[in-house]
Amino acid sequence: GSFPAAKQVRKEGSTAGTYDTYFFSKEGKRFRSRAEIARYFKLNAAPPKSAKATEADAKVQEKAAARAAKVQAKEEAAAAKDAQLQAVLEFKRRYPMADEKLEDEPPPPKPLAERPRPCDVCVSPLPRGALPSLLQVCDFLRALGPELQLPSFSPLELAEALRPLTGEPPEKLAELKLAELQLRLVQQVLADETAARWW
Repeated sequence: GSFPAAKQVRKEGSTAGTYDTYFFSKEGKRFRSRAEIARYFKLNAAPPKSAKATEADAKVQEKAAARAAKVQAKEEAAAAKDAQLQAVLEFKRRYPMADEKLEDEPPPPKPLAERPRPCDVCVSPLPRGALPSLLQVCDFLRALGPELQLPSFSPLELAEALRPLTGEPPEKLAELKLAELQLRLVQQVLADETAARWW
């Protein structure tokens, strides 16, 4: 509360004519300074609360905490509902037409027949993995052999021609001969003067 100030002039002694300032409470108690007012309130602090008052305060705080928790739960529920709504809107944006409204797609075309098994051709002494290179050489000789004055071979004939007379293992030697033959054929084509007509 407010403490009105009042000045009292000294009338006696060497300090006559000077004045003192006093502060008065509503009850009429006089204080010499604001510091004295402060000391008075600290010395006359409110008495400790009774157990009943403390319990009442605790109940008030408990109710306040419950209200805050309830508000937070409502906010979280609203946020979850909004997120669910946004997910539905996004789904509708990406897929504007329901599945049951889509036209039935035509049946798939007739499936392909079963893939044929690889031709079980024995090109001994060459390994089976060398068959593509063997066929390339045969095609090369069939197409360019007449121009290069080279004989043509069937795959089996060429495989037999590559059979080594001696040495082990025969498959490895035959495969090396086939690779060497491919290289020599390419070199011969590049060295032929009439190759310019083909390239």
